[in-house]
Amino acid sequence: MDWNITRNYDERVRLFDRARKMEQQRDEEVKALADELTDDDWNKAVEEIHKRLDTLPIHQKIMALEYPKTRNEWFSNFAKSFGICEDRRITRKQGEMFARYGEPSHERESGRGTSYYVRVENLFIRCILFSAREPAYITIREV
Repeated sequence: MDWNITRNYDERVRLFDRARKMEQQRDEEVKALADELTDDDWNKAVEEIHKRLDTLPIHQKIMALEYPKTRNEWFSNFAKSFGICEDRRITRKQGEMFARYGEPSHERESGRGTSYYVRVENLFIRCILFSAREPAYITIREV
């Protein structure tokens, strides 16, 4: 399956611009910190700035928007039954279901098997399939 670069393009560009502006603001605020601060106070101030201007959720949303959102009710219920998880081991058969409804990664894999991505409502799902005899692993995040 070919990667659809135009999928949700306008929304992804809008989010990317927002993240870029937040990163610029974060860099400016860090540069503006007083030199007189102690190392501990400076580290605390930088940590607060990074928490307040965290762009990771935006970048995760951008990535999620690159992949299709399923409309299949059975699969949606199946996927939601796993809940939010990180590298959860599942059976090969369950992994094949995620692969069937997902889309393969358009980026190069580094020996970790094949990754498939799909969105279900507000969830972004990654399933990694290895060789035929091994189990699969899923990560489900809210975006």
